[in-house]
Amino acid sequence: MVEDNITIEGEAATFVDADDSTPDDEENDGLGNGAADAGASEEIALITSVNGEAIDPAKTTPATDDDPAAPTAHAPSDDGELTFVVDAVEDSEGGTVHPVVYVNGGESTFLEVDGDGAPTESYGVGGAFIASAVIGDLDVSGHAPATVTVDVISGTDGGEADERTYVVAGLDDATAYRISLFLDSNITFNDDQSEATFTLSTDEEDQPDGTAEQGDTASVATIISVNGEPYEAAETDDGTTAPTSDDDPAAPTGIFPVDGTITFVVDGTDSTLNEGNTGGTIRPVVFVNGGDSTQLEVNADGAPTDVYGVGGAFTTTFIP
Repeated sequence: MVEDNITIEGEAATFVDADDSTPDDEENDGLGNGAADAGASEEIALITSVNGEAIDPAKTTPATDDDPAAPTAHAPSDDGELTFVVDAVEDSEGGTVHPVVYVNGGESTFLEVDGDGAPTESYGVGGAFIASAVIGDLDVSGHAPATVTVDVISGTDGGEADERTYVVAGLDDATAYRISLFLDSNITFNDDQSEATFTLSTDEEDQPDGTAEQGDTASVATIISVNGEPYEAAETDDGTTAPTSDDDPAAPTGIFPVDGTITFVVDGTDSTLNEGNTGGTIRPVVFVNGGDSTQLEVNADGAPTDVYGVGGAFTTTFIP
């Protein structure tokens, strides 16, 4: 369901009630039909797998024509868990959805609600899934950004659950590129999201040094593989830039595309009980590796002077 249609207060949620109109012959009288309105979530993301089995991408599963009197539904595993995968739709213009799981029964296959929008069926609301439009000069596709949960109690990041694969296409195989993770708050997009400007980095005298400021992205996520090979940062780096910052911009090693494509994986940083990942949002920026430094170079207004592209948002959430 689209996030705008859900109001969460503590452990309870209320939902926008769908209208009771029949488009063929009635006007919407605004009285509601006793079912939660999912909104146009199919324009943002779809369910692609349940309990390890691929399904046809769907907004709701089982399909809405399932019989509530004899529901097929999805049965939990022996340990009482349902596992499902949500993926951003191709060419999504961005948005936020929450998965809602509820008992399949009652008078309809939809989540039934009372006059105040409170569910009358047992239900649960999952964390936000954020799909962001691709920005910049490079065609960054297949990124499917997501909100991930970092388990502060066990000190782990949930393994592959919070890894996201980015694919950068349409590149020159003979050109060296660099990947850097930036705090989302350090990037500003223009109205049509075709260009970005960045917070200026400063030197020891607090003067702009001609590069973009990444921010403390190591507390959110790191790069763990590039073009299918595990990536380990040098001891002086924190894993938020590849290649490492000691690469020579005059003769850059860089990352070279394979058949015009660079693929890399970003992973949420582990948490511990008292330190580590406190939550936040990053975006990967891919740019030509060269110029006067190994960082993304910008003018006085924060506009990049390197060819660049900004990938979709990746968010981790701290749970106390």
